[in-house]
Amino acid sequence: MGASDDSVTTLDLFAGAGGLSLGFERSGLGFEPVFAVECDTAAAATFRSHFGCEVYDGSIEDVEMFPQADVIIGGPPCQGFSPLGRDRDDASRAQLNELWQHFLRAVRQVQPRAFVIENVPEFQRSAQFGRLLQLMEDDLILRRYGFAYGVLNAAD
Repeated sequence: MGASDDSVTTLDLFAGAGGLSLGFERSGLGFEPVFAVECDTAAAATFRSHFGCEVYDGSIEDVEMFPQADVIIGGPPCQGFSPLGRDRDDASRAQLNELWQHFLRAVRQVQPRAFVIENVPEFQRSAQFGRLLQLMEDDLILRRYGFAYGVLNAAD
């Protein structure tokens, strides 16, 4: 399934079953996933079944080259920041907390028109978020992007 001429192509990283891509699709603005990365096999199969694009079923750490796209979206694992992840050991929390850097690796490589990182509110109070903000100012590619952040209530 290829992207049409009037579509806005997306990469969905840490895609899960496709909830974020579904929201973009339902916007009616032409967003169309062309590639996704999801390490959970069942979730990857669900994403592939609905969107019909290539899904890498494995760790984002193993993806060397990302395909071109207009927009990169995704929700890096939040268990390390979320109150729900407090039962994890410190080492696994630390490993999860670093995966957002692979999202930025994809942004640097693809250089999309825009990108959206979704996470839990606690991420904004973490040392990793401070590092992300510093990278947005200091990195030669990332500093080309304007950015904003905050808590969004998307219930409606």
